[in-house]
Amino acid sequence: MNHSDSYLTSSATARVAVARARDLVLTDPTAMFSDDGPTATPRRHTAVLRVALGGGASVQQEVAVRLGVTTATAAGLVLPVRWDPTGRHRLLPSFEGQLELSHAREGARVSLTGRYTVPPGIAGKLTERVIGRSLAQHSLDEFVQRLAKRVEAEVKRRVAAPAAERTSAVDGGGRSENYIG
Repeated sequence: MNHSDSYLTSSATARVAVARARDLVLTDPTAMFSDDGPTATPRRHTAVLRVALGGGASVQQEVAVRLGVTTATAAGLVLPVRWDPTGRHRLLPSFEGQLELSHAREGARVSLTGRYTVPPGIAGKLTERVIGRSLAQHSLDEFVQRLAKRVEAEVKRRVAAPAAERTSAVDGGGRSENYIG
């Protein structure tokens, strides 16, 4: 690792079964990663990284997220992740690492581990001094918390949707596929 690379890791828990979280990421990674809704490709997304600075102030940067090939594991899955800033490439760091879903006592652990790399040259060195590892870590922590919340909310929504459809068909509020009339 050279002076322009820093290793970061962060994790959060989604209070859903790891198998359901894995299925969500395998079938619809957009639900987890994209801040801009459905995308043309399930492997490229736009997300916003945020850091609270205190006193109500914050800094945010839009990044282009690219996902690699997912590997299912006995414990969950591993997904390569890379992002680059959508603007100010000469000043802001990029990130390359892997997302891992695994079992946690409370549900599914969402972990993101990797390196952020500041651009070479004077501008990159200045960015590293100003932004620093601490802000990069806070940004990663906020992002991972948001990913875990999205996984939890989307899995719960998908579990509730079929149950609501079954209830609606039984109470006459909807039509089952066996409806004659």
